[in-house]
Amino acid sequence: MNLANVLLARATGRSHDTAIRAALGAGAGRLVRQALVEAAVLAFAGGLLGAAAAYLCVRFVLAAAPVNLPRLDEIAVDGAVLLFALLVSALTALLFGALPAWRFARAQPLDALKSGGARIMAASTLLRLRGALVAAEVGLSAALLVTAGLLISSFARLMNADKGFQVERVLAADFALPSTKYGKPEQRASFNDRLLEKVRSIPGVVSAGTISLLPLGGESNITILTLPGDRQPIFERPLAAFRIVSPDYFRTLGIPLRRGRIFEDRDRSRRTIVLSARAAERLWPGEDPVGKQLHDGDTDDPLMEVVGVVGDVRVASLDKEPGLAMYYPHWHGRVRSRASLVVRTGMDPLAAANAVRGAVWGIDSDVPVPEIRTMQEVVNASVAQRRFQMALVAAFALAALLLTSVGIYGVVSYTVARRRNEIGIRMALGARAADVRGMVLQQGMVPVTAGLAVGLAGALALGRLLESLLYQVKPADPPILAAVMAVLGAVALAACWMPAHRATHTDPIPALRYE
Repeated sequence: MNLANVLLARATGRSHDTAIRAALGAGAGRLVRQALVEAAVLAFAGGLLGAAAAYLCVRFVLAAAPVNLPRLDEIAVDGAVLLFALLVSALTALLFGALPAWRFARAQPLDALKSGGARIMAASTLLRLRGALVAAEVGLSAALLVTAGLLISSFARLMNADKGFQVERVLAADFALPSTKYGKPEQRASFNDRLLEKVRSIPGVVSAGTISLLPLGGESNITILTLPGDRQPIFERPLAAFRIVSPDYFRTLGIPLRRGRIFEDRDRSRRTIVLSARAAERLWPGEDPVGKQLHDGDTDDPLMEVVGVVGDVRVASLDKEPGLAMYYPHWHGRVRSRASLVVRTGMDPLAAANAVRGAVWGIDSDVPVPEIRTMQEVVNASVAQRRFQMALVAAFALAALLLTSVGIYGVVSYTVARRRNEIGIRMALGARAADVRGMVLQQGMVPVTAGLAVGLAGALALGRLLESLLYQVKPADPPILAAVMAVLGAVALAACWMPAHRATHTDPIPALRYE
């Protein structure tokens, strides 16, 4: 759109020159070809620079993108992208470069050569078109800025959501036990016991625990909760995510105990479980679940005794409310070969990373520890795609805001330049600088105001499409809409102010001499 405005300005400014050429015998085809060649050179030079910049930007985007982004390997500046850029450049050159030249070439040269004729021919239609382009730019920028604002607000609310656990000074280390050495559940439970004892002896470690799958690890390891004597169809019974944990896991992650107690050594010979608060309320609404029993699966499966209830944790992701959860002790028969160790420290948790890895290898050097990270990094990784989407849209919105401000400035500056003589005459007749400044600002802000209105309507429609991506933010969030309108209005006003201020310094003497 900015290129279109540049080409329209060139066509308007050269209308008198075009009229002279036509009067000297140049045909309409020749005039159009000349304008088309000049526009094509400008458009394609910009297109090539844009393609080169896009290539560099895509490399940066790929480096910053999360590794689990779908079809990441297909993102590239390929032939289809280059063809699109070529077509956009060509259409812009044709529509806004050649068509105005064709229009001027078909006009009567005598009328154009008369005093003021060129200005009369150029003024009305093309200036209205340029104003419409500015309004469209403002509208598109408003839609992008609102989208970015909604995503940023949604992301901020998501990161501040109650996760159900604490991430400060907590280290997480994944490990996998070789099946050749630890094929039996009791062997895996023995390794966990020795590992936790060794990790707790590390200086600076406050507590440590293990879990089969870290929070925010996704919806997996699901089981059916069945009360004794329940005869309803199995697909109507509640589902819960089950996790295998050590007793100190809850203290390490700061998950509060609501009722009863946590697992103890005396439970090793018993079938005990701990439920989340939502699971307990779902099974026994308004009752104390401690001491009650349930089946892990169908009624044919063994009964499990509930010894405690803990707070709800967001198991799958931050943007999903906590579901039902059930916790087995790590000496339970379901204990897995893959697990995660969580360690709370009184210092920077990464400072204990080598000591934790050494504790694992001190028990068995064949146990791989593929990754050690903080729980804050675990949380960040769970929202990596959402953060990437937000950053990408915000970058596009800022680029659109910059281009829009350039476009508004260019249109207003050109309008002031065209009216320099008129402004000089007004000032010679007594117009004050404030009057001239107000006139220029008013005329410059008219298309901006129209664009803001259209952009606001488009942003409301776009917000409904984004509703599934938003967390606790309404598509028509008044503070965000007001902030975007204020930012765009301020940028547009600043872009109009500079030409308006410059117009107040117009010398009336040259204008009077010209007239």
